[in-house]
This record gives sequence, structure tokens and C-alpha cells, in this order.
Amino acid sequence: MANTSSKFTKLIFNRAGFGRYLSREETVERFNPLIKQHMELNLAYRDVTRRISMPSVAERLRGFRKVAEMDTGKLMEQVFSCGGTAYNGTELEPEDFHLGDSDEEMLFNLRDQEEALHDAFKEEAENNPHQIRADAMLNLVITNSEARLNYLKSLTRKRARPQTESAA
Repeated sequence: MANTSSKFTKLIFNRAGFGRYLSREETVERFNPLIKQHMELNLAYRDVTRRISMPSVAERLRGFRKVAEMDTGKLMEQVFSCGGTAYNGTELEPEDFHLGDSDEEMLFNLRDQEEALHDAFKEEAENNPHQIRADAMLNLVITNSEARLNYLKSLTRKRARPQTESAA
């Protein structure tokens, strides 16, 4: 109940323009690491969609990846609109994102990475007073991540998580 009440209070104060918001510079500082994490996730989806043996799953993940890439672009636009320079990922190498050799490894590792991204964005949205446009962007990314995460959870629900070498 307290969580609902705090969300309601936040909504009222934000709509009315009361309270303190992060500055544009603070928004840039907070968004760039999230953009990097999102780009890494996009490359992970790219790896899985190229190598997974299930064509219908690959097609669905490609659709999710397109939305995720658009979300990354929107986050970058938010940074630019704050007068900052958005993280561009030039040092990220697609071949560095190898999520495993079996379908199970890839799906579980992708789910873990999606969950980490989702949690990072959710924490950012809940714990920092962003301006309305930035807050809306964060919530859109969270919603899109939840859709991907739910799909990945449904795919992994009845599968056994492969043991890693360190666990063996």
C-alpha cells in the first residue's frame, strides 16, 4: 500500500511541477551507463538470434531486438536533448557477446542479462526524481523489457539451467 501511495504522491507532485528533479547534467550521467547496458543486451540478442536452433524463437527474439534497439536510440536522444553526449558503444565488439553454445545456455544467459537490465532501469526510475519526459522514457524501457523478460521466462520455465564450469 505504501508503494502505491508513494507512486501516487510522485505523480501528483511531478504533474504539478513541485519537487526537485535531476539536472540535465545528472540525467546524462545516469543515462549513459544504462545506454551501455542496453547496447550490450542488444548485442546479446544479436548473438542468440543468429545461433539458436529454433527458428520461431529466433524470429520472436529478432522482433524484441528491434524494439530494444529503438529504446536505445530513444535513450540516446534523451541524452542529446539534455545537451550531453550519449554513450555510443564504439568499443563494444559484437563477437565478444557469446552467450553459450547450447540453446539452453543462450536462453538462460539472455534471460539473466535481460533481468539485470530490467532491474537497473526499474531502480533508476524508482529512486531518482527524473523530469517527466525522462521518467516516461524509463517507464517505456521497463515495460518493453518486461515483455521480453516474460517471454524468456516462459521459454526457460520447463528447461534445466545448464551447469557452468565453475559450478561443476
